[in-house]
Amino acid sequence: MDLRARARVCWFILGLAVGAFVLEPRAQEAVDALSPKEAGQKIVFRPVFRKSRVLVGEPAVIALYATNITSEVLEIGSQFRAAGHVGVIIGWPEGRLPERFCGLERPSESPSATYELLPGETREIRFADNVVYYKLEDEDSAEGLVFDHPTTVSVNLTLKYFINRTQGKGYDSGAFPLQVVAPAQKEDIEALADLRANKDWQRALQRIQCWPEQIAAMEAFVKKYPNSTYAPYFQLAILSSLAIDRPDSSSRFEENQKKGLTIADDLEKLHPDFVMMDAAEYLRALCYENLGQPEQTMNELMRLARQFPHCSWAHKDDALMGRYIFHGDKRTPLVPWSLAR
Repeated sequence: MDLRARARVCWFILGLAVGAFVLEPRAQEAVDALSPKEAGQKIVFRPVFRKSRVLVGEPAVIALYATNITSEVLEIGSQFRAAGHVGVIIGWPEGRLPERFCGLERPSESPSATYELLPGETREIRFADNVVYYKLEDEDSAEGLVFDHPTTVSVNLTLKYFINRTQGKGYDSGAFPLQVVAPAQKEDIEALADLRANKDWQRALQRIQCWPEQIAAMEAFVKKYPNSTYAPYFQLAILSSLAIDRPDSSSRFEENQKKGLTIADDLEKLHPDFVMMDAAEYLRALCYENLGQPEQTMNELMRLARQFPHCSWAHKDDALMGRYIFHGDKRTPLVPWSLAR
C-alpha cells in the first residue's frame, strides 16, 4: 500500500471524529488505574472523548487507547470500523431510543488492521470511524448535525478483536457521557447559524473531510469565522484533501502541497490546542514528503513522536514513520543527524 493510500486508511478519517491530546494526561491516568476485573486481562482499553464538552454541531471525536498489561508482545487485530467490529451507540436523554451511529465505510469496505503492543505499551487505536457521522441504517441522517441542540448523551463503545490472530475477544466500554452545549461566543453563534443553513458545510464538518471541489466553499467559512470553534475542523479537512492528492490527479500538485503547509501553520498558530493537532502534524509531514523534502519530513515526524507519543502514527506500523524514523523492529525513534548536531 503506498503512502497516500495508507493516509486514506489511517485517516478517515481520515474518517471520523471522537479526545484531545491536550487531554492525554487524563487518558494516561485512566490507563494506569486498572480495576480487579481488568487485572486478569491481556489488553485494557480506555475510550475517552478528546473533548468531553462540545458545542452544538461540533464533531465528537473518540480516542481509544489500548494497553498491553502482560510481559509478552501482543498483536491485536480487528475491523476497526463502526460498520465493522466497532459499535458506537448513542443514548439520548429525551426519551428517544438508543441509536447506533457509523462513519464513512460500509461493512463490505471494512478491511482488517493489526497493532503490535510491547509489554506495558499504550497506544491509540485509530478506527476509521472515530467521528460520529450518520445512523447506521440511515445515511440520509448525514444531511444534518448529529448533535443539533444542547444535551447530555451517553455513549457506549463495543469492539470485537483478536489477540495474536487466534483468540477472539470482546470489549464493552459501558456508558460514558458527552455534554453538548450552546455556543456562547459571538463568532461561534454566528458560525453555527450559517452552518444550520448550509447542508454541504454540515456534512463536511461532521465528516472532517472534503472533496477538492468543496475546498473553496470551506475556505470561505474559515475566512469568515477564523477564530470559531468550528474553523479548525474545516482547516483539517482541507489539509487532508490536499495532502493525499496525487501528482497524476492534479496539475497543481506542488502548489497544493505548499498550500497544505500554510494551512497547517495557520492551524497551529490560531488553534494550538486543537483536539486533532496530531493529525495536522502528520499531514504536514506528508506534504513535505510529497514535495520531496526528506529532512523536513523527518523533523516533522520526530516532533509528532515527541509531542504525541501514544498517537496511532507514532509507531513503526505506519508507512511514513517506518521509512523515516523507525528501522526494522526497533520501537525507539532514532535521533536524525539534523536534530542531533
